[in-house]
Amino acid sequence: EKDQYALALRGSIITKDNFTITSSKQIYRAEIDLRSINKDKFDLFLKLFQIYSGISNDQIADIKKRMQNQKKRSYNFVLLQNLDSKQASYLKDLAKKL
Repeated sequence: EKDQYALALRGSIITKDNFTITSSKQIYRAEIDLRSINKDKFDLFLKLFQIYSGISNDQIADIKKRMQNQKKRSYNFVLLQNLDSKQASYLKDLAKKL
């Protein structure tokens, strides 16, 4: 039998006087295998990624810059880190549609 205090939960620890001591949340990261994307449709993919994740044009420019500087034999590429659960769910929907 598991004790209720042995389970890790997401949320905040709040005192009786409404002071937040600490909080935790689950974070996600968006990663892609570059071999799975057609080079001719890569800009379309980035535009869809921007729409579904809600990131800015500056972040898309940063992703493109990092991709150009990437090693040739490295196939996995991290598009974004520290995504919240809402952005992650939108990107999961995009993955299903593609």
